[in-house]
Amino acid sequence: MLKSLEERSEEDREGKDVIASLAASKYIIEGMTLFLDGSTSVQAIIPHIADKQLRIVTNSLSLIADLRELNFRGETICTGGHFRATANTVVGQSGVNVINRYKADLAILGVEGVSPQMELMESHPAEALLKQAMIEHASSTIVMAMPQKLNDDSLLNFGSLKDVKALISTRFPSEAFTRKAKNLGVRLECPAASI
Repeated sequence: MLKSLEERSEEDREGKDVIASLAASKYIIEGMTLFLDGSTSVQAIIPHIADKQLRIVTNSLSLIADLRELNFRGETICTGGHFRATANTVVGQSGVNVINRYKADLAILGVEGVSPQMELMESHPAEALLKQAMIEHASSTIVMAMPQKLNDDSLLNFGSLKDVKALISTRFPSEAFTRKAKNLGVRLECPAASI
């Protein structure tokens, strides 16, 4: 059974906050333009960046609500599109068109899984297209994922770990996974140590 957005938001809340804090402190600087997707892991970054002057382009209505609640002082751009209630996001070609008009310094994405072949996976086709566009139009990309999503296949491949600057998690599943990721040139980061 598909979990609700509220259930997904509450899952491993502390772990998401820890990796969000690391991502914000290490990769986000004042003045950046960011692409942020609608994942609950990425939403956890908002309290860590709300006081920065940034331009944020997102398809997440939850993220936009959090920015408003925290009196975000930067600029927020919503991609627009068709409302996807189960994720509180907007998706579709009109959103991809908005992404295609911008160039971001950094895309920060969540994933449904990272496959054993180091593919970035998503279960919803329209979300996959939007994330793919974000990768293509960002100078660099980081992925935030909880450990259970690593070495896990989902329905759709929207990119490769080789397109990612850093993968941030609270732990990594195995030495084999770590070795494969490092061979692709991705930096593996966790709160305790950088690998």
